[in-house]
Amino acid sequence: MTNTDLVSDDTALRWIHEQGDLSWRRAFRGPPCQVKQARRFISETLDGSGSETEASTIVTELATNAIRHTPSGEGGWFGVEVTRNTAIVKLSVTDLGDGKGLNWDNSEFLDEGGRGLFVVRQMARSVGAARLQGLGHVVWATLQTAERRM
Repeated sequence: MTNTDLVSDDTALRWIHEQGDLSWRRAFRGPPCQVKQARRFISETLDGSGSETEASTIVTELATNAIRHTPSGEGGWFGVEVTRNTAIVKLSVTDLGDGKGLNWDNSEFLDEGGRGLFVVRQMARSVGAARLQGLGHVVWATLQTAERRM
């Protein structure tokens, strides 16, 4: 397939987005070098959306936390999911942790540690986390799409 085979008509693109949210998922091994791969996955998935820089930063912070603070970084894995519609981009990182110790309100800009969650909280429209039965937990952040920011 070449670029000339792709439809770029505004009506066709609206039709695609009207079908509901679009989601992409990928699992990564736990070594620190995989954070770069997760960042690339987000950058490529959201390329041209206007949200790729912020989204990549958020996923970098959440994936780094996953491998530093959970069994994901001790021979395990972490997963990244991006869901997009015309209003929001939702970024989720699933890891093998139990969610204990995750505190969105306990980090400040000048802290020596924990600035990752501070950065995510400042960039995101909303943030959250949940335990996943028999798996670990998921941490997510949402961004307003570039179309909605205009």
